[in-house]
Amino acid sequence: MERSKKLNHMGKIKHNCFGQAEECGEQISVYLQFDKGTGNIADVGFDGANMSFVLRAGMDIVFDHVKGKSLDELKKMDEPALLSASGLDQLDITKRKVLMLGFRALKNALSSCKG
Repeated sequence: MERSKKLNHMGKIKHNCFGQAEECGEQISVYLQFDKGTGNIADVGFDGANMSFVLRAGMDIVFDHVKGKSLDELKKMDEPALLSASGLDQLDITKRKVLMLGFRALKNALSSCKG
């Protein structure tokens, strides 16, 4: 996961949607900038504490595919669909389980968006 060395979405951004998840000492916060005019996610950021490189790199790749999508489209996508769209569906089961923490935070952020 070379991606963990250069993350495109790491850091808090100006946001109007926020979600968080925590498990076993790992914590991730997801910030979404929802454009009410277009109905799409304009920007994505995340940060957290004690995040593994798998969680950081994996969610950064997922967020490449979240940005620009409509709120309705994302709310309908489940974890397997997001993994597949991001090209991460070939990861072993252990790494996919690590990413579930990030997906919970993303779902919480999507739920906080008022579309």
